[in-house]
Amino acid sequence: MALTKKNGDFKDKHPKLRAGGTTRSAPPRRGEHFASTDLPTLCSVNERTIRSYGDNMPPAFSDEERSRITEQLLNAATLLFSTQGLRKTSLEELTAPAGIAKSSLYAFFASKEDLYFEAMLRQSEQVRRRVIDEGLNLGTDTRDALRRFLRATIAELHTNLLYRRLMSHPQEMAAVAAKLTPERMAAAQGGPMADLLTFLDTRVEGDPEVLLGVLRAVLLTPLHADHLGAELYPAVMDRLIDAVTEGITSC
Repeated sequence: MALTKKNGDFKDKHPKLRAGGTTRSAPPRRGEHFASTDLPTLCSVNERTIRSYGDNMPPAFSDEERSRITEQLLNAATLLFSTQGLRKTSLEELTAPAGIAKSSLYAFFASKEDLYFEAMLRQSEQVRRRVIDEGLNLGTDTRDALRRFLRATIAELHTNLLYRRLMSHPQEMAAVAAKLTPERMAAAQGGPMADLLTFLDTRVEGDPEVLLGVLRAVLLTPLHADHLGAELYPAVMDRLIDAVTEGITSC
């Protein structure tokens, strides 16, 4: 006898029910409705799903924990990105010093690139103070100001590994920029080079972009100091700085 959900008994169609066993009902076809006996099964599935998502959610952090962990993440990022670069640095390496899971990084930064950018911003503020406030702005005249800027920046390249990395691997900054919004990237527009560009525009004759390029070319030389030799390098840099600053301020 062909029975239906509406007017028949399932026992004639399902041997397990005739034997006192149980079976899981099939999903309803179009036009049918779940019976009330299906609800426990649906609820248990939803509970398992919620628990599964809950297990993977980052834990909540107090303000004190957030401050401590943020600082630890930035310190780890500065060291690792300086020595290994963006691509070779893993999330696990970044989060391990802070004692948090890899997924918890996203409770502090939008991405690995965002963390790199924040570490760069922090370095940029420190670099600006040393090369602009304590360098360029203390010059007795335009030529002396540019000499001070170049010497302070070269010293920074020898001691600040992340700043050196940014100068020697510009493609990493391009990779970071590709993952960030224009609004986020706008935070980097006020760095040391922007201050230098403004100085050149107001104090030196000529296209400020070209002049900036000339000074940046000088700053690439320390990246190849080994090719010049330890004995010659200091004297070479002194003559190069004098020649370039005299040349662009004599026009």
